[in-house]
Amino acid sequence: MRVIRSPLINILVRAAERASGALRRDIGEADSLHSSRKGVADFTTSADLRAEQTLLRQLRKARPDYAIMSEERGYVAGVGADTGTDSRTSTRTVTGARLGIGGSSAARSFIIDPLDGTLNFMHAFGHIAISLAVEEGGEIIAGVVHDPLRFETFWAERGVGAFLGDERLRVSTRVDLENGLFATTLSFNKKRRDAAGKARFLRRISCILDSCEGFRISGSAALDLAYVAAGRLDGFWAEGLEIWDCAAGLLLVEMAGGAIGNLSDVRQSSDVRQGRGHSIFSHCREAGIVALADEVQLSNFRAKILGES
Repeated sequence: MRVIRSPLINILVRAAERASGALRRDIGEADSLHSSRKGVADFTTSADLRAEQTLLRQLRKARPDYAIMSEERGYVAGVGADTGTDSRTSTRTVTGARLGIGGSSAARSFIIDPLDGTLNFMHAFGHIAISLAVEEGGEIIAGVVHDPLRFETFWAERGVGAFLGDERLRVSTRVDLENGLFATTLSFNKKRRDAAGKARFLRRISCILDSCEGFRISGSAALDLAYVAAGRLDGFWAEGLEIWDCAAGLLLVEMAGGAIGNLSDVRQSSDVRQGRGHSIFSHCREAGIVALADEVQLSNFRAKILGES
């Protein structure tokens, strides 16, 4: 049965599909693309910027009053927003609180990652995604993760559900860790590069190997979370993510019936959504996140694996 998507989801899907064509073309020429280095293994490619331009143009045309938070440009105010600056030229990077992200503002914002899996793209390793989300008052209300190479579009809307195309998504029914397949991602920030961060990460990997069927490091947090929502993975955990890496994916997991938790504190309640989404924004980068099939699995994962690290 064909699912009737809302106008907001249609806007996100059309924008992602419009930007995906150039990514498919450019990945075949990845070695010759111009690139600049922003940080350790954090690259901006010309393809990334072109995809972002396409997304900004499409989204701004459809919803000019929405603010935009983009990985490459930072914050761009909505047209007509009362910011004291010209919304057409403002590209100031601001904190989530000033954005209204994670705060009490009712204004809506697009959250954009034009190319999740940039390092994969640079090596023509075909696991990349476009991630788009809409935030209102500190809560993610809509999200799309689009795989331009497999032509798969995962989407979710709060109160509606999570879908792959017209197919409703449900997380895995597996609750035992021993038979689970999990995923993580490497963060290349300073916190992860220090000796303590590396040791902690390796201990967690060791625990995973001892306690679960296996794990994957794919290089795209957005796709990993979409795969959790689709039941292809039983769980995902990571530290050091930015909100554009995981906003759409977290909503997919939640709307597919999954559980989202705080990675770093095994004693804390699994509901990082306390405060209607505020915690998600603060926990992505600092405390880390974990998304699994259900609360039982989440509790076991944190107590057995993370509790030992």
